[in-house]
Amino acid sequence: MNAKGKNLSVNAEILHLTFLPDYAKYLQESKLNEFVEVAISLSQQVELPLLKYIDAKSQEKLIEISVGRARLLLEHMVQNNLIAYLDDTRAQWKTGQLPLSESYTLVVDDITRGVYIRKKTFLHFLPEYTSDISLSLSIISELDEYFLRVESSFFKAFVSQQYDEISKSAKRIEQKNIELEQVNKELQSFAYVASHDLQEPLRNIKIFSNMLVEREAANLSDNGKQLFKRIISASSRMQNLIEDLLAFSRVQSFKEEFEAVDLNVTIHEIEAGFKEMIQENRLVIETSQLPVVKGLPFQFHQLFTNVIGNSIKYARQGITPHLKIISELMDNAEVPAEFADRELNYWKISVEDNGIGFEQKYAQKIFEIFQRLHGKSEYSGTGIGLAICKKIVHNHGGFIYASGRVKEGATFCICLP
Repeated sequence: MNAKGKNLSVNAEILHLTFLPDYAKYLQESKLNEFVEVAISLSQQVELPLLKYIDAKSQEKLIEISVGRARLLLEHMVQNNLIAYLDDTRAQWKTGQLPLSESYTLVVDDITRGVYIRKKTFLHFLPEYTSDISLSLSIISELDEYFLRVESSFFKAFVSQQYDEISKSAKRIEQKNIELEQVNKELQSFAYVASHDLQEPLRNIKIFSNMLVEREAANLSDNGKQLFKRIISASSRMQNLIEDLLAFSRVQSFKEEFEAVDLNVTIHEIEAGFKEMIQENRLVIETSQLPVVKGLPFQFHQLFTNVIGNSIKYARQGITPHLKIISELMDNAEVPAEFADRELNYWKISVEDNGIGFEQKYAQKIFEIFQRLHGKSEYSGTGIGLAICKKIVHNHGGFIYASGRVKEGATFCICLP
């Protein structure tokens, strides 16, 4: 992360040094190149994250940065001006001259290990500078105090920067929430228009068309009657499409309203609703013990109604339709990567039929809105049912996938936490 444009202001108290400025002047005048070489060597030994970040840069650039930083440090230390050193460092961060890692941890390491390296570099030359133990101890004490202030100021600056960025992010999120609420209101308005203003003309078309066919049958030609039937059929399809679109738009997640849902009860209720159709098609439904999961009961009812309804619709002619619904706990290896880090156990409810099936290359396409694998003249529907299923499963923190075999059947796997 470049610190370009960041506000890294620091407030450091004036530090009064007695012995350290003279030692810094000695290093500045006599040992500058060696000072840099020792600092680089120590940096490599402690694996300074900053060096990893700029590893792609040339060695000359690395030395140039190190020489500049060493010269800056010694210059301000000679002048006994800690605040100026911090201000100059801040200016280099803001203009991107000092690269930092993207990671918070590595930035902390940059500061902590950087200060450690500087202190150790200073101590490296101390025996050459003086053999006076008392003077050495005084210089060491002032070094500790100096770099304690440096480290503290940099940490305060970095924490302040992080706080500012978090505050800005919170404001952006708040603004996005306001925009999202506005979008939801607009969608609700659309749902109202779709359920009233759009459906009313369609109902009138169907009613008046039926009235004409019934009352004026004697005056209509066979071709005219056929045209009216097509009008009525098209109106019905349009009405079904609007109703399915409304159902799709209304599928929302209200996690605070989640409750325990016994899927065994849900399946029994759906079987009761399909009773006539099951008897008419002689459908056999085989169900194992299903789990109790957390969620919205009416959405689970809609989910399994769509999946079971699909199996009935796409049954093969001349074959007794057979539907098997089983459940099992998923193995962690089966869970997709985007769900694996949630540390949740997933139930897999498989709905397997022996219908017309589909080619496996369409396994993703069938869950997209308005996607159909067959013409409307072959099978009824709007191409929205499985898109609703996918949205419901995602609302409950799960995922859904399918596998198909042409003229053998299909299996829909609904995975729920």
